[in-house]
Amino acid sequence: MQFVKTLSIALAITLLTAGYMFAESDETKAMSQEICAVMTFGDIGCSVTKNDIYTDYQGKRIYFCSKGCRETFKKDPDKYIKKLKIQGVVLVDTPVKD
Repeated sequence: MQFVKTLSIALAITLLTAGYMFAESDETKAMSQEICAVMTFGDIGCSVTKNDIYTDYQGKRIYFCSKGCRETFKKDPDKYIKKLKIQGVVLVDTPVKD
């Protein structure tokens, strides 16, 4: 009987550990763009407020904290798109105009 209890507890711990290891962490979950594509250093950067400072690039809308950042992005957009992807940012599609 003691063997069955011990085995059950070991199995439960193993399953919980495996579930924890394969669970998607907050860092790997897709997130919307909340930080400027240009002024970002890791998780720190200028926040964007989905305002009128943006550009549409390859069917995606990218937001910026300032017009200067928008102009910097336009000089090398792929560099900044890559940076956003590494951070797990999922860009929204460019709105379709009627």
